[in-house]
Amino acid sequence: MLIISCATAAEAGAVKKKLRITGQQRFPEALVVQGSLQGRKIALVETGVGPRRAKSAARHIIDHLNPSCVVLIGAAGAAAPGLQLGDIVRIEQILRKEGPIHDTKRTAVSSTCCCHAGLNKAAQQVLLQAGLTPVIGNCLTAERFVHRKEKKAWIHKTFNASVIEMESAAMAAVLSAAGVPFINVRVISDTAGKSIIDYEKIISVRKKHGLPGLWLHFLRQPRDLFRLMRFRWQVQAVLKVIAAAAMVLAEGLPESVPGSSGK
Repeated sequence: MLIISCATAAEAGAVKKKLRITGQQRFPEALVVQGSLQGRKIALVETGVGPRRAKSAARHIIDHLNPSCVVLIGAAGAAAPGLQLGDIVRIEQILRKEGPIHDTKRTAVSSTCCCHAGLNKAAQQVLLQAGLTPVIGNCLTAERFVHRKEKKAWIHKTFNASVIEMESAAMAAVLSAAGVPFINVRVISDTAGKSIIDYEKIISVRKKHGLPGLWLHFLRQPRDLFRLMRFRWQVQAVLKVIAAAAMVLAEGLPESVPGSSGK
């Protein structure tokens, strides 16, 4: 079975709207929606945000869903300066930095996973045929949301990464170890040339002080409100591209994939 895996409820929800749903179940590891997309039987998996949840979801996929291949798809921040909002990036290598992302003294790569070459080639063809022009690049998985343009520039220069996100490396490590073929398709939600809202700070304020405390924060720092509204608007546009790409890949990717991930 083809598995389409998204991290957030918004990403999964955009794909879910296109599904003909036959069943849905929430597990401790993930939300799994069974159905058909473009006439093909699939399972849509919402992993949750962050590497720990992604790792658990990947194990659930292997143990319970009998995957023929997995499409990791979702939004990502741009590290490469030429990428624009809504651009599709077909990932070749998924990198994980040694140590936390804020530690700029440690620049070694602790792990590298390669997406399946045959699946990547097929994905390139079907996306091009559908008029969706993917860019080829590498992905760096970070444990935290990266919002500052200076940090994005450092990531691009240091690791030659085109995009940054938070789940792919954990998913890829589990899938690779099990020999499950996978690809990783990312849609740009914020560009490298601008700093965006510190989303983690906004979430922290909301958790500590509730909605009244969050509005007080925005009154004190109205620029944060503007940045949040702009980022949410950008994400809504990106969700449409994610859903469109998922439909194209569900219809066009082969039913069976020879070899294992990265081969």
